[in-house]
Amino acid sequence: MTDIDDKIIKRSRERNVSPSELAKKYEDSFMDDMAALFVRRPSGIVRVSEHVENIQRFVQTLMDKKLAYRSSSGSVYFDTRAFESSGFTYGKFVPLNTEECAELEDDVGSADNKKNRKDFALWKAVKPLEPSWDSRFGPGRPGWHIECSAMASQVFGDWVDIHSGGTDLIFPHHENEEAQSCAFHGNHQWVGHWIHTEIDYSEETLALAGTVLAKFNRFMKECDEFVSDCGPLRLTPKPVVDNIFSELTVVKEKIVGHLKNDFKTAGVIRCLEDLMKQTQAPSSNPVVVVGAVADLFKKTLNGFGFQISNQISSVSSTNEAVTVESLLNSLLKFRMQDSSNGTKYEIGKDEKPEIQTNKLRKCTVIAGDGIGPEMMDAVYRVFEALAVPIEFEEFIFSELHHTMSAKAENVMTSIARNGVCIMGKLMIPDQKYFSELGSLSIRLRKDLDLYANVVTIETLPGLDFLRHKNLDFFIIRENTEGEMSNMEHVCVPV
Repeated sequence: MTDIDDKIIKRSRERNVSPSELAKKYEDSFMDDMAALFVRRPSGIVRVSEHVENIQRFVQTLMDKKLAYRSSSGSVYFDTRAFESSGFTYGKFVPLNTEECAELEDDVGSADNKKNRKDFALWKAVKPLEPSWDSRFGPGRPGWHIECSAMASQVFGDWVDIHSGGTDLIFPHHENEEAQSCAFHGNHQWVGHWIHTEIDYSEETLALAGTVLAKFNRFMKECDEFVSDCGPLRLTPKPVVDNIFSELTVVKEKIVGHLKNDFKTAGVIRCLEDLMKQTQAPSSNPVVVVGAVADLFKKTLNGFGFQISNQISSVSSTNEAVTVESLLNSLLKFRMQDSSNGTKYEIGKDEKPEIQTNKLRKCTVIAGDGIGPEMMDAVYRVFEALAVPIEFEEFIFSELHHTMSAKAENVMTSIARNGVCIMGKLMIPDQKYFSELGSLSIRLRKDLDLYANVVTIETLPGLDFLRHKNLDFFIIRENTEGEMSNMEHVCVPV
């Protein structure tokens, strides 16, 4: 976080507040915006005002390497000519001439104080009414470019995989960051990949975005009315019912593809618009299809920060909410339709939904070892396809990878709090790192008193091609006594 620079100082004077107050205001606003877009908070935040000593050491190192100098004004500048003479490249992003550099540079002070017009400030000499710190090269404050280099190097060292920013930062900021960081670390490259973005905030673009959002809102309202069987039923979904779910899968794959391809949100919006047109084609369709389409819309738009409701609320005379979650049972029956007679299931108005809550349920997840993580990925896709209102709390819990494993106490606290856990196979290595009860699996069984393992075996309707038909039984296995509890040689009371 840049909380000291020329623009902040200028704006703080205009508003008659301290630079730190102004910076904190916009930092909080930024975090609020990120939260509204469902962007996770960073694991760590560094601020310039808290790293001034680190920045001073960075500047001093460049001076010791004869790649920076103190001018007559008391400011310290990066010596681009000495940098290039040492075999480094200045101008990786924008190879400008000296006149263009003079026009674009934002350093305070005349060019007469610098050896070369390309040189940029690392430390700016103290000025009246500006915050300053004492240093070996005189009182002052950090230059803009050096702040990022010093703090990032403190955290990441001599290499950064990905560095992002707006296209307006390419020169001079990112150019100078790269140069002074290469000089400090003695590398010819500091950042592996630069990602620059440009956002169009013109009136035309914002007006178009508002039109698309209004269109989506009308579509969601029609979904509401259709599912609730109330209001004008203008929504008439695509007639090919048997293919709608495979089409939804294709749309989801296209959406993911667009996001993976340089985060092309425009392509995602086009996918939703195409799906909306298909769903509004003249015909009739089971309400579960409308629910599935609406759910995809909500999840996608929510992911972009739009606060779309998680339920399709009913305004019917019965005052009973019909939610997308309440359609899950219908969806299962719909997918398990009897292909022999072509009968399709459609929810009736008087049928009481088997799932009546849209409250988000938390579930502990332990992927386990071996093929466990791969199997758990399939579980996630099933839950996503069924639009189950669930949030997964994932843990790495493993004896094979004990250095990355979560503490058993934390895992069991999560299971006890959530009341439900999905777990893969926990393998037992030759050398145990959690040996108090033989293995992590046994510890879970003991501490949570999981006295029995119960497996339900039941033939689902419509699967007549299976070898064994009409299966309906349970397998019950002891967990806390006998062979599965590491007690095969211990006598216990009957």
